[in-house]
Amino acid sequence: MYSKATTPILYDITFGDIKNINKDTVLLAYELKDKSVVSIIDEALYYFCLSLENYVSLFDPSKIILYGSMFERDVVMDNIKNVFAEKIKDDVVVEKLQRSQNNGHLEKIGPISIVVESFISNGGYL
Repeated sequence: MYSKATTPILYDITFGDIKNINKDTVLLAYELKDKSVVSIIDEALYYFCLSLENYVSLFDPSKIILYGSMFERDVVMDNIKNVFAEKIKDDVVVEKLQRSQNNGHLEKIGPISIVVESFISNGGYL
């Protein structure tokens, strides 16, 4: 429940207007340790980590690359690592986790890759 009493930091960040809530304000409230926000995000990260563990046990990838602005935040990456270490007790997954080098750049890389693919598949002609 969004209110001054239950989510005081998020409430202040958004100036008491629910329309101002977005991914960035929620992540900032998480970093600033708004108890209700931390509880919700921590639970979501726990289930995210469980799904990653299932993925690793099925496919055994050599790397797990996490893409997105959420994973650019150290507090989120640290929490994911802590969930694996303390709750799931799987250090193998932690060793495979990496932050994407392309965070925030895929909108540029995608079109470039289409042009390169077209160039190569057409024998060097566009």
